[in-house]
Amino acid sequence: MKMKAILLFSLFVSVSVLMAVGETAVPFVTISPGARSGAMGETGTAHSNNANAIFYNAALLAYQYDQEYKIGENKFEANLMHSKWLPKFNFDDLFYDFVGARYYIDDFGMVAISLTFLNLGTNQYTDTEGNLLGTFDSNEMALTAGYSFFLQENLSLGTNLKYIYSNLSSVTVENESGTGQSSGFAIDLGMVWKPETFEDKFTLGVAVNNIGPSMTYIDKDQADPLPTMLRIGVAYEFELDEYNKLIATYETTRLLIYKDGTVADPVLEAMLWTTWTGPTLEESLRKFTHAIGVEYGYSELFFIRGGYFYEHPDEGDRNFFTMGVGLAIEMLKFDFSYIYTTDENHPLGETLRFSLGVAI
Repeated sequence: MKMKAILLFSLFVSVSVLMAVGETAVPFVTISPGARSGAMGETGTAHSNNANAIFYNAALLAYQYDQEYKIGENKFEANLMHSKWLPKFNFDDLFYDFVGARYYIDDFGMVAISLTFLNLGTNQYTDTEGNLLGTFDSNEMALTAGYSFFLQENLSLGTNLKYIYSNLSSVTVENESGTGQSSGFAIDLGMVWKPETFEDKFTLGVAVNNIGPSMTYIDKDQADPLPTMLRIGVAYEFELDEYNKLIATYETTRLLIYKDGTVADPVLEAMLWTTWTGPTLEESLRKFTHAIGVEYGYSELFFIRGGYFYEHPDEGDRNFFTMGVGLAIEMLKFDFSYIYTTDENHPLGETLRFSLGVAI
């Protein structure tokens, strides 16, 4: 009698709240890390000021320290975040961790590395009559290496190479020859521009993340595309006085994938053509998310943050407010964020993120 894996409830919940209708593989690589950005509507493409920038836009890393242009004070910085994922479902073994670090190499530029880990818990599997046969653990991870440099004084570029591993199930399902395990590679590309006209107060960031071939779990006919994501963000810094500063940011994102039925177009074709020409203009506009964030800082010591994230109801319906605080004490940074939703049953509601950073 063939073995049969029980549907991974936690996995399907994760997919449904992260993507419109589970259009891609490994949606966990789109979960925003870092309590600072998490508190600012999950924006980060134009303003992330720590190692978490490797997730949003690798080109931001160059602006954190540069010897030639006398930017920043710390060559090294690391950031660690932990979050209980989808707390509404009260799964103790469903959690998300992210750790990132960056280091400046003289006459070369900024290098960075990060590790993302999503634990999906322990699951049961049965035979076709429902008899329990055992358990298996499910988890996913991504290891990323990044590099960022200045093309000129007000323009930086960045890129990442990413290894993705997905272990949804180690059990063979019915007549299939494979398991729910897969791995693959992807790259990220990013750009940051600070026009001289605005005296470095205005920032434009553009990134395309997770560019790579589809991932296959069972066979090629069932391959799903990576969540290739376009990110466009702007940020403006207001110097209120010697001690008080305000940062406002806006960001929009869009999946660069296109499916005709169940078959996805190749990644480059989808990025450059069918994503934009396949849907109607109205459908295409609905696929953009929108987020705003604000941060008030006092003397680079204490920070209060807030934000709002919106996604069209037909494309996932993520719609929530964010808030948080931060504290910087010498080389240490502590950040906290909270997601608030008006829908009491929304799975992202009450999500807490805690970050610890160290800069040397």
